[in-house]
Amino acid sequence: MPATPRVGDGYLAGRAAGVVEDRVQVASVTDTESGGGATFTDVVVRTRTSSGLDPEVVVQRWYAPDVGLVRQLSESGVEWTLLPVEP
Repeated sequence: MPATPRVGDGYLAGRAAGVVEDRVQVASVTDTESGGGATFTDVVVRTRTSSGLDPEVVVQRWYAPDVGLVRQLSESGVEWTLLPVEP
């Protein structure tokens, strides 16, 4: 992901012809998302990842600064959310 992502930015997440051809596009840089026992506001980056091998599969991911991935949702309904971490 770019250091300063902007809506519409795109990049390849993986490329090996016939194995992985994932393209990511920044969909938002102002989302609010909860995960890991915290709520992140106005700074969360949401991306949409699609595959050249299976264009019907789209995965959305939400990233928070200084944390990383806090949520992932596939269009098939499979969801992953950051769980709270106790010291």
